[in-house]
Amino acid sequence: MSKLNALQNVELPLIYAGVGLSKRKSLAEQFLTKVELDTRMHHLPSELSGGQKQRIAIAGAIAMQTQCIVLDEPTAMLDPRGRAEVLSAVKKLHKEQGTTIIYITHFMEEAIAADRIVLMDQGKVVMDGTPQDVFSHTERIQQLGLDLPLAADLAQHLRQAGKHLSENILTDEELIHCLSK
Repeated sequence: MSKLNALQNVELPLIYAGVGLSKRKSLAEQFLTKVELDTRMHHLPSELSGGQKQRIAIAGAIAMQTQCIVLDEPTAMLDPRGRAEVLSAVKKLHKEQGTTIIYITHFMEEAIAADRIVLMDQGKVVMDGTPQDVFSHTERIQQLGLDLPLAADLAQHLRQAGKHLSENILTDEELIHCLSK
C-alpha cells in the first residue's frame, strides 16, 4: 500500500466529489497554499510537524467546501509554534471563506480569538457570550476549573495589588497598552 503525500491527502475529497484529475491537482495545491503548506505538498505526513498535519486536515476540509468545521482540541498535542500555525489557518479560513468554526479547547488563549464563547460544564451551557463578557466573570471561570488567559490573570493580580487597569484586558497587547499609559 502506498502512502499519500500532503497533496494527495487533500485531493481525496475532490476525488469523491467527482472533480477531474487536471482540476483536482490545481485545487488541492490552492488549498494547501491557503494553509501555507505549498512548500510541503509533496512530503509525507510522517515527515511533517503536528501543526502541519493539522493544516493538511484543514486543507482537506476546505476541499470539501463545508460550511462548518468542528475542531476538537486541534492544538492539544502541539508545541507553541504548531498551535500558532493551526490558529492562523483557522482564522484565515473563517475570514476568507466565511466558514463557521466550532473550536473546542481548554486553552483560554485560543478561546479569546473567538467571536463567541460557550462554556459548558457537565454537558450544560453555563456561560455564553463574547470573550470580554465571559472572561469578565473571573471567579466563575476559576470555579469551573478553567484558567484565565495569561494577560487577564496578570491584570487581575495587578488590580488586586492596587493598579488601576481596565476590567476588559484579555490579550498581551491589551495589557501592554494599559500598562504603558
